Amino acid sequence: MITSAPTERQLARWRELWLENKDTVTPDRKDARQLLDFLAALYPLEETFDGDILDMVSYNITANSFLADKLPEGCRPEPRAFYIPDEGSGAVLYRDRSDVFAGVERIIVGVDMVSGCYVVEGSELLHDQLCAYQGLDDADLGNFVRTGQCLECRGDRRLMPGVTVTVTVDRPLGSAHPRHPDMIYPVNYGYVRGISAPDGDWQDAYILGIDRPVDSFAGRVIAVIARADDVEDKWVVAPEGCEFTREQIAAQVNFQERYFHSSIYM
Repeated sequence: MITSAPTERQLARWRELWLENKDTVTPDRKDARQLLDFLAALYPLEETFDGDILDMVSYNITANSFLADKLPEGCRPEPRAFYIPDEGSGAVLYRDRSDVFAGVERIIVGVDMVSGCYVVEGSELLHDQLCAYQGLDDADLGNFVRTGQCLECRGDRRLMPGVTVTVTVDRPLGSAHPRHPDMIYPVNYGYVRGISAPDGDWQDAYILGIDRPVDSFAGRVIAVIARADDVEDKWVVAPEGCEFTREQIAAQVNFQERYFHSSIYM
């Protein structure tokens, strides 16, 4: 999240990321509805209809020429705004915030339903999660700051551990892989509905700490498994208060991850 003028080092890093990836990254920008689904899947949301807050969201979009250009000609923002309470999965956003947000009591996120642009007040983590998830359109890909910032956020695997999600299990413990019947799942495995993965399907997740087959499970993301030779990451979800070391995670997901070059981020 940019909260002050970027340093020369930051600009150089973003330009480097842009130059390295501009010929291979393709447009994948999520729209407003997808952003709201993403938020609702991760955090408790309390919608507010406070006119001052809605005006703030609109102003932040129209006053930024790059964001304003994403509005269709003749259209004005149609903002929706939400508080994220300091409870449940939302509590992670209130921990370890920088001093710039020390006086912000309630985190606010606003999404313009026309342009898909968003505004976050009170949390660098939430802003960077949205930046990484929303992706880029053609205009973004021509802007090294926007592209570099998004790619930097996507490369920061620390953004997801700590949040609570609900996993729909389509490959329960003890079941066989649909295309490889010799592979039996020693853990429950499924997807987080509402959060799109780079392959176009819902975000996949391993469930650890549950020793029986289940149809669905709500737990905390404790790690992200990044595959260097695949387009998507896998999340690792466990019950609240259940901890695993990196080595323990690696051992439990090895049945499938042994076929990929994977790294575990916690």
